[in-house]
Amino acid sequence: MNNKKNAAGIFILCIATIICIAFGFYAKDTVSTNNEIKTIEISVVNGEDIKVFEISTSGKTLLDAANEINLVAGEKGSYGLFVKTVNGYTVNDDKQEWWCITKSMETVFEGIENIKINDGDKYEITLKTGY
Repeated sequence: MNNKKNAAGIFILCIATIICIAFGFYAKDTVSTNNEIKTIEISVVNGEDIKVFEISTSGKTLLDAANEINLVAGEKGSYGLFVKTVNGYTVNDDKQEWWCITKSMETVFEGIENIKINDGDKYEITLKTGY
């Protein structure tokens, strides 16, 4: 009877080991996908002028992707990067101009450095006037 209990214990130990190994390979694959190339689209809207940029990136945030093509610049503040320049146009504070970031036409309420990107995302950066 003890041989059967030992065999059952060894069998369960082997199955548990196989599951742990399989999970390790799965976790490794999951981590490596964080560096996958994602293709996103950023439309810059400045009045009637609309320019669309398709960016392939391994970056994790919208700022990472935008920096790859030198699309944005700004000032670091207590809330993160305040975007002042997009595609070479710098806002005019006297006119109360500012850049609004949207994703698929929905306002994003995070700073550009905190916006996580996924493959196929579409963003708009639109010049607005008035606070």
